[in-house]
Amino acid sequence: MDKAKKYLSIYKITGDRVYLADAVKAELEEWLLSGDVDYLHKAMAVIRTAVEKEEQDAD
Repeated sequence: MDKAKKYLSIYKITGDRVYLADAVKAELEEWLLSGDVDYLHKAMAVIRTAVEKEEQDAD
């Protein structure tokens, strides 16, 4: 999840959605490597929370 956090940090600074997509890809990669079915839901929750927080901060 470290790679995803890095991309989310860059996304917060730049606002460039490419980094958001990279964060999602990194989370999915971690999920695939882990073999944990629940990891996908956890990863989606982390990303969703970060995006919602960013949107609230922008308002």
